[in-house]
Amino acid sequence: MSRVVLVGLPGTGKTEVARLVGEVLHVACVDTDAVLEAKLPGGVADYLVNFGEAPFRQEELRVLGEALGTDVVLSTGGGIVETEAARGLLMSQFVVWLDASDEVLLPRLEKGNRPLLGQDKAHGLADLRTRRHDFYGLVSDAKIDCSADAQLVADEVLRLVSTRS
Repeated sequence: MSRVVLVGLPGTGKTEVARLVGEVLHVACVDTDAVLEAKLPGGVADYLVNFGEAPFRQEELRVLGEALGTDVVLSTGGGIVETEAARGLLMSQFVVWLDASDEVLLPRLEKGNRPLLGQDKAHGLADLRTRRHDFYGLVSDAKIDCSADAQLVADEVLRLVSTRS
């Protein structure tokens, strides 16, 4: 079974890298945030505002479990590692952590509605990094600097995948 999971903070390019890796591996690419955006009433941002983070994480966990039953390159939401049950599922997968400095990520986050970052995106991103850093390290088999172009990052993910075969 061919399965690769990408984790990392918002703005790391997980969605684009997953798409590029999936094309080369000839497997489906699933973005948990995109699945949830289509599934949840009002989409992810509205759902988080109206129902809170805990119910959102439960929905995210269901989507993760379903996706891991198939050949897939999976782009996860940045906070998926905050749920203990999700970490348990991820630890049995090949997981690559995409990371870059806040200075690289902040300009990428200017577009889009990111309720968990709050009004001050720099402070919000720093807080998320502090909360999630150890969890990313716990579930990941490898860490890649995603400051470069998405294609170069995807090439590095594919190199890592090829060393596992």
